[in-house]
Amino acid sequence: MDENSGLDPDIAEILDRAAPYPDAPVELRSRVREAVMTRIAAGALHSVAEHGTNPDAPRSLPPPATATDSSSFAEEREALAINVLVTLGRYEEARERSARFLQRYPESLLRGSVEAAVAAIP
Repeated sequence: MDENSGLDPDIAEILDRAAPYPDAPVELRSRVREAVMTRIAAGALHSVAEHGTNPDAPRSLPPPATATDSSSFAEEREALAINVLVTLGRYEEARERSARFLQRYPESLLRGSVEAAVAAIP
């Protein structure tokens, strides 16, 4: 099964383009994938902050981190996504992802950012 199946087609295409050569070590491919996903989340946050509600931002958000996601960027990616969701007014989804984030990363340096984003929900 393709590791990009199930993703938004635009995100999958970006990941395919950024992929290192086919025989690259799995670890390298995984790190490139996570770096790209984190940049996508950061780009979505920047776009929303710069231009207000962006109809393309929800599509550009990476999927939520799972309990088995042990990537080095999952924590940062989730914090960025939560901030985007709050900015877009998708409060229920932001609350749900925030609760999972705080449970999964209780000692995170990004905890304050996540808590502040959720506290700003009207």
